[in-house]
Amino acid sequence: QGGKRNGVVWEAGMAGHSHYELVPERTAVLVIDPQQVYAACPAELTVDALLASPASSEFDGHSPMCCEKFEEAVGRINAITTAARAAGAAVVHVAHVYHETEEGGLLNGDHALTTFDVLGWAGWPLAYNLWNAALPWAAYSPLVHVEPTDYYTEKSSYSAITDLVTARLDQLGVDTVIVTGFMTQYCITTSVRAAHDYGYNVIVPTDAIDGPILLELLSGVNENEIIPFYLSVAVADVTDSAQIIESLS
Repeated sequence: QGGKRNGVVWEAGMAGHSHYELVPERTAVLVIDPQQVYAACPAELTVDALLASPASSEFDGHSPMCCEKFEEAVGRINAITTAARAAGAAVVHVAHVYHETEEGGLLNGDHALTTFDVLGWAGWPLAYNLWNAALPWAAYSPLVHVEPTDYYTEKSSYSAITDLVTARLDQLGVDTVIVTGFMTQYCITTSVRAAHDYGYNVIVPTDAIDGPILLELLSGVNENEIIPFYLSVAVADVTDSAQIIESLS
């Protein structure tokens, strides 16, 4: 720290790598999918409870995609977006939503999640309904702070780097995105890689994202702890919310 080592510049207080410089007017916070599908948890966080069929007498309205750190992550997301707005950075909300047609089909559901019955083995027929606009799981969480100056859009893909989002970011002159939200293993990781490939500087606060506890119970892998191995340095600046807030202040 405090000098050069093997050609790498170490900044004071940095343990492993340098962070992107945050220029607020060129920065946007992406708030991805903070919806009830990830907030609605059963009373017990067990595989059996999470996979209880909607047709069973034990069903309590929960989602099998429950993220056990949802409220904790949303609290940190709100802290980041509050600091971002105060500094003059943009805030973009993106929700994963499917809309039904009058004929009963899906207006925007032509990919694997809607083609395959991904949770049928567990008694969850047509799992894409967890993101169906007509059902309560798709609702944007009221815990998330949304201001009139924020931008809101929807997606039907894992990546939040859609044409609408990139058009908005390009219009604002954004070159750096802070990626927050849900689920770590799917929409977050996919969005981070897509943003990197598009040309943005990408920052990921690992305490402002989360994935479903079901996958952790089945695999034994903490998705947020392992994310630096997938993304750090080569794809994104992996850090925490405190570092981002300090940089924006």
